[in-house]
Amino acid sequence: MTDSSSGFGGRAWDVCLRRHHRRSNGNNLFTDSGSRNGPSAVTALTAALIADAREAAIEVLTLDARGDNTNALHLYRSLGFTEYGRLPGFVAVGERRYDKVFYMLDFRLQG
Repeated sequence: MTDSSSGFGGRAWDVCLRRHHRRSNGNNLFTDSGSRNGPSAVTALTAALIADAREAAIEVLTLDARGDNTNALHLYRSLGFTEYGRLPGFVAVGERRYDKVFYMLDFRLQG
């Protein structure tokens, strides 16, 4: 899948990626539960995004997730992301409130 207008390695990350600065970016990804037969499509998509970010010389890749989305939080940590912030009770769903959790993958620290 390519999209020459995306400006990010020729891939169609513009569906799930919002570019902030030349060497940093943030994205919105969806998560799913995967299967017993292997990694989920979201895991593969996130790994591909990380590989493309490295290739494009992105220094810091950022993302966020709702605090109760334990599958997404676990996935991001397993891929090397670290939490750098949290907005308590920021996300409202009906009468319920959830934290917004911010993660980063700093390629500068990985040599």
